[in-house]
Parts: sequence; C-alpha cells; structure tokens
Amino acid sequence: MSDSQPKKEIPPAEKALLIELISSLQEKDSLRQLKKLHQEGYDTEELLTYCMEGVRRVGVGFEKGEYYISALIMAGEIMRQSAEYLNSFLPTVRSAKELGHILLGTIKGDIHDLGKNILKDMLICNGFKVTDLGVDVPPQTFVEKALELEPDFVAISCLLTNCLGNLAEAVEMVRKAKPQAKDLIIVGGNCLDELINDHVKADRWFTDAALAVQFCKDALESKKG
Repeated sequence: MSDSQPKKEIPPAEKALLIELISSLQEKDSLRQLKKLHQEGYDTEELLTYCMEGVRRVGVGFEKGEYYISALIMAGEIMRQSAEYLNSFLPTVRSAKELGHILLGTIKGDIHDLGKNILKDMLICNGFKVTDLGVDVPPQTFVEKALELEPDFVAISCLLTNCLGNLAEAVEMVRKAKPQAKDLIIVGGNCLDELINDHVKADRWFTDAALAVQFCKDALESKKG
C-alpha cells in the first residue's frame, strides 16, 4: 500500500471499532484492526487520528475515576505500538512537511514518563520533530536547550504536585530567556487545572495529549498565517 494513493473513506463501523478496541484496552485486537485497515489502503495519518482518539478516551476515563493508572500504561503501550507500525509508512511524508520542533521533558523531581512518551509518539506521528530531554529535568536545562535549539514549543510534563514549584520556576526562566515568543510554553499532567496554571503561568496547559498535539498544529498554522 502506498500513501500516495487517493484517500479511501474508512467505513464508520470500522473506524468506531478501532477506537473502541483501543479505548477498551484490547491490545492485540486493536493492533490487528489497525493493520487490517492500513493494509486495505486506508490513509496512514487518518488512522493515526483514530488511535489518538482511542487513547484520549482512556485519559478522559482516568480523569473521571473510571480507569486506574494501569489503564493509562496499557493505553500508552498500545499507542507506542501503533505509532511504531504507522511510522514505518510515514518517513518520506514527514520529511517533506515537518510541522515544527518540540522541546520535551519531565520536570525535576518527577521521574514519570508515561504522559510524556504518549505525547512524544503522537507528535512524531503528526510530523513534528521532538527533542526529548527525558525525566527529572532541571529548569535551567530547559532554558539552555530552548536557547540552543530554538524550538517552536517547550513542553514540560509534571504529574506530582510537589514538583509544581519546579514547574513554575522552569516556566518563568524560559519566558525570561525568550520574552518575545508567543504560545511557546506548554505544560501537561494530571495534577494540572486552571487554578494551578494561574500559578504556573504557562501559555497553555493540557491533561489530554491529543488536544496538545492539535494545539501545536493550529498554533503553527496561525503563525504561518
């Protein structure tokens, strides 16, 4: 199958099944359905959006108390395998239209990488270049790398409330280093909400990786304007 072929419209029932299999954490069946649809000639990037939707629904369920953290881990693994499979069909497409560059890392004091890795996979599959600094990243490192690499966005993950001070410090330091940048600093993590971000003062905050990816795409389109 070649992604240069005209797009075939995915039947609604097949689309719904893929999303449902992922959101219900049926790893083998979801990957089997993904590969079947791709081999039948359906668009690689469109299939990616449905994988993202399935993972997004798990995240929403977790926030509502319907899932435990183990479900997020499983959803992350399904997304990783889906991205790995779809990525093998995307390199030439991505190099031709790479959207932008994201500097990504988890803040100092926090060694969780699940949300960060899900976001990374989604960004890469959507055509972004990602520089991953890993976990337990000091605020100064975000500043140094932001100045060195000139990314379009600096995305900082934080899952622990006792690391919010470090998160706020990183946001402040990056902003002082790049005062003219608009919509540069994105923060994410299940400990965040509107009130907390009023303290952290990031340009945008997300608990949903799919929404963060969409924001990056829309913001860059707006800048190109």
